[in-house]
Amino acid sequence: RVIAARFGRTHASIHRVINLRRTERLRRVPLPPDREMAFELPGLEQSLLSSPVVREGFGAPFPTELTSFVALARAMPPVDAVSEYARAAAMHFLWWRGTRPTREALTRALRSTELDRAETDLRWMLRIKAELLRAELPLIVRAAEERAGGDLLQLAPAEACGLVSLAMAAAATAIDRHDPFRGGRIAAPVSLAISRELAPGAFRGNPPTELADWSLHLTPWQSRFEPDARLRQRLLEVPMELRVALALRFGWGVDRIGGGERPLTRDEIQTQLGLTPQRQMALLRAAFRWMRRSEGA
Repeated sequence: RVIAARFGRTHASIHRVINLRRTERLRRVPLPPDREMAFELPGLEQSLLSSPVVREGFGAPFPTELTSFVALARAMPPVDAVSEYARAAAMHFLWWRGTRPTREALTRALRSTELDRAETDLRWMLRIKAELLRAELPLIVRAAEERAGGDLLQLAPAEACGLVSLAMAAAATAIDRHDPFRGGRIAAPVSLAISRELAPGAFRGNPPTELADWSLHLTPWQSRFEPDARLRQRLLEVPMELRVALALRFGWGVDRIGGGERPLTRDEIQTQLGLTPQRQMALLRAAFRWMRRSEGA
């Protein structure tokens, strides 16, 4: 409304410009392997997206403190092959479905509902990818310790965090390249990618000196489709009347970290909670205002 008034344009024309920008942003997401024929088979979508392991248990951050990170890695149970395959297959399907609209509409801007569905699919894909990466933490820590020649916790923090960060980045890239439909476990390409990244003489540039929350750094383009990271970090402090719609929208747990279900579109939230898209946007703005006030801004 403010932008339209400032430039003497209609609301509709401003929304068209916004949708064009969102469409361009979506077009810059790398495309997955082309499986058009296979993914269009009747019943395949229901088969790939119905398992609880691809619909529940999302939203937990990765530890940013080295001791907690290593403790989590050492406490992780062995990776279940069936769950791993289900997640990897669903991840690739959602990646394909989320980027499909831009392949079919090469020149026009997508409609708001099309963009919402595509962006939500990509968020869902990333929530699944976070759990695939989390399952590989034991391998990642072992590989970093082999490269270091000892316990990570005995190293200088900067050195340990640098090794872990490089290994995590290599693992995240390897998960994208893993093809679950050709057989094999994710550990094989992850291990190979980490070995190459951490090989003597392979270091490039300055490695990070502290750990990031890797649930928010799974791909170079993830930040295009996520809100400000502080909102997720402080979600459980946000008043409940603002929190529920946000948690459902972005696949975070409403009252338990890591208890989130798949991200929902605005239409799905309207069906579930009776909140119009306009009301949902108002709640999002109110949550940001709350966060800024709570930080003294």
